[in-house]
Amino acid sequence: MLEARLRGIQFLRDLPSTAISAVADQLVAVALPAGADVFAAGDPADALYLVSSGWLSVEEPSSGRELATLGPGSIFGEVGLLLDAPRSATVRVLADAHLWRLARADVDALVDSYPLVGVALGREIGRRLLAADQR
Repeated sequence: MLEARLRGIQFLRDLPSTAISAVADQLVAVALPAGADVFAAGDPADALYLVSSGWLSVEEPSSGRELATLGPGSIFGEVGLLLDAPRSATVRVLADAHLWRLARADVDALVDSYPLVGVALGREIGRRLLAADQR
């Protein structure tokens, strides 16, 4: 059931079933109410997140300006994780959200065991850059 839902997330869509199963085994479910912060700008990047349900806002730290809205199927937090850099923005829950959290150590282990996971993360970042360029 979880694996079928994960296959609907673009970042995971093209991975082999064994890799998706390995990702599913490491995910931790997180439920957050509207108004809660998933993380704040400047926090250590210790995990990436997948949105199962709900809506979130990515906000610029100094102005609070909304940079993006995230919904079901979105991934976030991967850039700081891969660059080993603090969070560059605050992510706030707009509507009660259910997320899956994937810790840094688990991401590292998955990339070691399934290099295609690393390729998929790189493609996701590339898609995001392309979308930003087109705005």
